[in-house]
Amino acid sequence: MSRFRIRPIAAIALITLLSIVNQAQQTKPNPDEKPRKVKPELKTAYKEWIDTVGIILTQSERDTWTKLKTDDEREAFIKIVWDLRDPDPDTEENEFKDQFYERVAYANEHFSSGKPGGFTDRGRIYIKFGKPDDVESHPAGGTYDRPYNEGGGTTSTIPSRSGSIAIFQM
Repeated sequence: MSRFRIRPIAAIALITLLSIVNQAQQTKPNPDEKPRKVKPELKTAYKEWIDTVGIILTQSERDTWTKLKTDDEREAFIKIVWDLRDPDPDTEENEFKDQFYERVAYANEHFSSGKPGGFTDRGRIYIKFGKPDDVESHPAGGTYDRPYNEGGGTTSTIPSRSGSIAIFQM
């Protein structure tokens, strides 16, 4: 008896499905409509490059990057960016580029916290300025005596995971 109740439901479902498919096939684009101008999305390699290297780019370089239309233009731009920063253009290798990617790898290894270390504040500072000149370590917390140029006085510190302060000489 239940066998006879299933067949009408299946037939109704099949008819509904066929009518939906038929409607979809008959729907044709309107020839009067203008095609949408959609800016093509960047390839993953270029997205990763601009996200990683963006920290060292000037504003004019970033503006230029957004105006590039083809992959060939992007490749030429990338070459120019690295060539401009090469400290010794007479050599085959670009020492600045090598050092930059070493810093990115170090930051990703040591400063990751839910995202790659190169995208954290500590990682970006390390990438941009390099190894700190001095590191003060306070793993158990305690007090920190600020020098006069930092406002003077004493600050209580709390224990932290890293427990250190990087000091850069400018």
